[in-house]
Amino acid sequence: MTGNVSIGGTTSTYKLDVSGTINSSNLYGSGVIADLTLISVITTIGTGQASKVLTLDSFRNVVNVASLAVDTLVANTATNILNINPTTLQIKGTTLTATAIQLNVLNGFRGTTSNLNVLSGTCATSADLTKLNAITASATELNTLAGVVAGTAGNGKAVVLSGSGSISNINTLSTTGAIAAGGLLNGFLAYGNQSAITSVGSLTELGIHSTPTDEYFSITGSGFDYLDGSNTRMLTFSGSNLTPVQFQIEVHNGTSATAANASWIGNITNNDLRFGVNDLTSMIVTTTGRLGIGTTSPSAPLHVPGSNNFVFGAGGTTVYCFRTDSGATESALGPITYSVAAIFGGYIGCTAMAMTSDRRLKRNIQPS
Repeated sequence: MTGNVSIGGTTSTYKLDVSGTINSSNLYGSGVIADLTLISVITTIGTGQASKVLTLDSFRNVVNVASLAVDTLVANTATNILNINPTTLQIKGTTLTATAIQLNVLNGFRGTTSNLNVLSGTCATSADLTKLNAITASATELNTLAGVVAGTAGNGKAVVLSGSGSISNINTLSTTGAIAAGGLLNGFLAYGNQSAITSVGSLTELGIHSTPTDEYFSITGSGFDYLDGSNTRMLTFSGSNLTPVQFQIEVHNGTSATAANASWIGNITNNDLRFGVNDLTSMIVTTTGRLGIGTTSPSAPLHVPGSNNFVFGAGGTTVYCFRTDSGATESALGPITYSVAAIFGGYIGCTAMAMTSDRRLKRNIQPS
């Protein structure tokens, strides 16, 4: 028989056109037997279904595939996109929790195996790694972090403060602005190329707890610190000895309206206090309470061994009479000059007075 055959229909386009159901135990195609059991399990086009043949849709897309094992997975062209959008993505059994944005931070990274092994054991969180975003430091710059000891400055290394906010081992620190110190500055304070300040230099004013207004150096006490009774210790000078002589200036903390609120100046150690002119001692107050003027060894509470010429009656008309050591008597209506050790403008009050003179100048000397 030749030609086309139509069974149950009127169309004979193909060699065999059947309008109805074909019941066959086997079906061959080009001499090869086909598995008729698979004909009924073709999936919905473009959708993966369990135990059914997978058929792409008209756009060659397919969805609902549970697992896909391939040797190589590529995008055919540069414009094709490999879209992986799962709920959970694993690499070698490890679940990834990073987002695509976070993974993009590694874009362009060329780490060798040895470099990546440096990260072995690292427990950085995603928040920690996010800090690396947009870092453009070079390898040399990043190497300044290698070997850094927190709290200790190292040559060519980054500076990291200790847990208490401290840093040590800095050789020279240069600033263009102010340094605000909340604690102590230990050691020597220097400026310019000086190893330590030996003069104030360009420092024109200095105020401690105050602002100088009519002076170069001004100190104002707090009323709570460095107290000596009702006084504030404003200034102390100490020698270099292990048990030094100490000189101090104190100011009373009370009101200036009370005259008894006095300032105090002197030694706080048991040492003489001297005042001088031209690098020589002119007056001394000894530890025994003696005052010497013109002597450093006063023999009495007040010792004035020196003298100076004084003109009595200068410009006046009062008659003065003096008995000299030669026995002569002098008198005059005008000024008379004599060498004296002290001058008093009023009466001298004393329990007793001792004087030395020539006995020949005395008359009617009576025993006491």
